[in-house]
Formats: sequence, C-alpha cells, structure tokens
Amino acid sequence: MNKISFDTVRNKLETLFNIQIQNDLKLTPDRIAENLGKMGMELKWIKIENWEKFETGNYNITNSHFINILFSGINTMNENVVIITNECFKDKMAYYIDANTLTEFIDDYKVNYKMDFFQPFDYIFVFLNGKKIILFHHEGYYSKYSEIKQVENSI
Repeated sequence: MNKISFDTVRNKLETLFNIQIQNDLKLTPDRIAENLGKMGMELKWIKIENWEKFETGNYNITNSHFINILFSGINTMNENVVIITNECFKDKMAYYIDANTLTEFIDDYKVNYKMDFFQPFDYIFVFLNGKKIILFHHEGYYSKYSEIKQVENSI
C-alpha cells in the first residue's frame, strides 16, 4: 500500500480547497467540514440508514454497500485518492491509491488489519485530480463535495 505524509495531505487540502489546517489532529471530518464552511462550502450531512444497528453488530452493511453509498455520484475515473483512516494517525501517513483499485485496497486492508475496512470510525477520501472530497463521520453521517456542485444521493 502506498502512503503519503499528513503534511502532504494537509498541503493538498489547503491548495485544492483554499482552507487552513493547523495540525495533524485537524485531519478529521469535523475540522475539514468546519474549514470548508468558512470558505462558503457548506456541506450537507446524510445519515446512513440502520447505522445504530450496524454499530452494535445487529446489522450488516457490506463493503460494497458502503462503496455504493459513498462513491455514487462521484466520477473516480483517472483519479488518485488519498484515504485517511484511524490507523493512519499512528504513523501520520495516509493511503494513496488509484481510485480504480479501491476494491483491492479494501480487500488488502482486511488482510493487513484483520478487520473489515468500514467500521464506526472517521474516514476521509480526497481526490487529487479534482476538487472532490468525501467525509465519513463515525456517528454514521457522510458528506460529499466536488468542485462542480455538492453531491447528493438518496441512499
């Protein structure tokens, strides 16, 4: 798995979205959304159905369902994506992949970390070839933003 430093991610976010991120602890969905809001890019947060049941182990949401929820309406062709997960904070390095290999990345993640990729954690997906970001909050909400318009779906 390729990785890039949090400093590089922070610089990319600041350049792409004209926001200021003060330190590594600010690389969270809450802080990024707050900074985007300061620049006039208000995000709409969408609740994932059955999140509480999933969180308590009483409902299964498959990786493919999560992918459909998070990436619908986002063109990922010819895109590189930076992915920040909880595990990234240990070494302050984010994953850096070709978006077309996301499924393989998720499969490898399960092998490497002995757990499914999608957990009740925070996730950040930044597409470097365009002004696109997906924020996933550990409380079961997600938001998508692209340079063209805020992306919405009805899932």
